[in-house]
Amino acid sequence: MLPALLCCSMHIQGVQAADNGPVWSWETQFRSEYLGKIGVVFYDKPIMVNDISLFYKDFYVGMWNSTALGGEPYGSTFGDEFDLYAGWGHTYGWVHLQFSAAYFAIKDLNNLRDDLWIFEPEISFPKVPFVQPYVAVRSFNPITSESPERGWFVWTGLRRDQQLGFNIGSEPAKLSIEWMNAYSDGALHRDPGWVFTRFSAAFKIPVNKHLMITPGILYQLPIGGQENHPRPYTTENEVVGQVSLRWTF
Repeated sequence: MLPALLCCSMHIQGVQAADNGPVWSWETQFRSEYLGKIGVVFYDKPIMVNDISLFYKDFYVGMWNSTALGGEPYGSTFGDEFDLYAGWGHTYGWVHLQFSAAYFAIKDLNNLRDDLWIFEPEISFPKVPFVQPYVAVRSFNPITSESPERGWFVWTGLRRDQQLGFNIGSEPAKLSIEWMNAYSDGALHRDPGWVFTRFSAAFKIPVNKHLMITPGILYQLPIGGQENHPRPYTTENEVVGQVSLRWTF
């Protein structure tokens, strides 16, 4: 599976092979703030995230929810979100292709004003030695006339899932690292250009064959010039901590 390193308001973590039948996955995360994959801090206090997925062969579907932990009523902040997603991925030799689509219900579940749907293809090269490059594109598309305007994002980056040379129980411990740069054409009413660079690391601790605990940290830096935009994605360095518990069945 591809690493999920604190970077998602979209939560697709790759495709898990399930040749002998479907595989269910449930993940609960606690994050120090809601920093979205597009670099925007949607909520600056801790949040809880729940993600349930069903994988079968090259396909997956799932539901994702974030809940603000700052004490506000549900639906009153952008820490609250509910998403439905589906996708497909397959590796052809040295190339992995993945296509996903999702519906984002933002904030008020009974109001379509902030909702949108996305389409996100990605190409990665998992067999490249040392670090594995990837390019992902996200197309934002409005649901209603009050949704955010149409636009797109591009992420380029490097990943590595490194075994640490020892087991916890019967499973190997791993360190997942990732670096990415982000470019926007002005999606979500923000200004276009190169937006941020981001570094993240997560320590995968296999408790048993069903449960994985993953503490991690992310560091994001805005790319020069963002502070001069009237509608920037990000203007400050961000540090986000996370711990997740993931069950597979």
